Amino acid sequence: MTEQSKIHIMLRKLNKYGRDLYYVVNKDDCWLPVIYGQEELTKHNIDYLKMTNRFSFELEREEL
Repeated sequence: MTEQSKIHIMLRKLNKYGRDLYYVVNKDDCWLPVIYGQEELTKHNIDYLKMTNRFSFELEREEL
């Protein structure tokens, strides 16, 4: 599968409720968490989507 056929998603990582949660940065990609019926994605959701080889993810860099 070529890199162009993958869907690239930019995420923001926040630690809430004692676990890491990932929020979609681009509003155009807001459909992804809706599929799971939630506002954020968990590490388990991300790992599953990576396993399909259809998605690639990048974490947003924090400004200091």
